Amino acid sequence: MEVLQRAINEGIQFEVNGDRLKIKSTKPIPPDLVEQLRVHKQEIIRTLKEQGEADSYSECEQDKGQARRWCTGYEPPRYVYPEVCAWHISEGDVNCGNCRYLSRKDKEVLMDSYLNKTIAKLNSRGAVYYEPGDSQAKRNQIYDLEKRITEAFLVCDVKAFVKAVDSWRKIFFK
Repeated sequence: MEVLQRAINEGIQFEVNGDRLKIKSTKPIPPDLVEQLRVHKQEIIRTLKEQGEADSYSECEQDKGQARRWCTGYEPPRYVYPEVCAWHISEGDVNCGNCRYLSRKDKEVLMDSYLNKTIAKLNSRGAVYYEPGDSQAKRNQIYDLEKRITEAFLVCDVKAFVKAVDSWRKIFFK
C-alpha cells in the first residue's frame, strides 16, 4: 500500500486500537499525506492488523506490574512475558510463527534465525551445496526453493518460509 509505505518512510508511527488509528510523528506531516491517510484509514488499519504491526501488547494481562500476553504457539497455551517471546523469536522457534502478536520485524527476525540455524546444521554435517555432477534438474529445484524462501520472507509468511527452508534442507540430506 503506497500511502502506508510513504508514511513509514516519513517516520510516522501507527497504533491501532479497534477501529481507531493513532498517528505519531516527530516532525510535521505534509498536508497531502494527512489527507491520504484520512481517505485510506480503514485500509491502513486492516493492513496493520494483518501484518501484526499494531497488536504488540494491546490485549495483555498485567502480572505484578509487568505485561504478559497469551501465547498460542505452544500446547497448552499460556501467558508469557515479553522477554520470553523475544528469546524464542531470536532462536528461530517456529512455534512462535503463528502468534498474532508478532510484528513484521519479529517475523523477519524469526525467519532469519530459522534460516541461519538450518545453514549451520548443514555446514556442521558437511553438506555440499553443489557438486560437479549435479543434474540441471537438481539445480533448478534448488533455485526454485531459494526463490520461494525469498518470496515468503518478503511477504512475512512464516509458514511458507519454514516449509520452503525445510524442503531446501532435505535436498542435501535424503
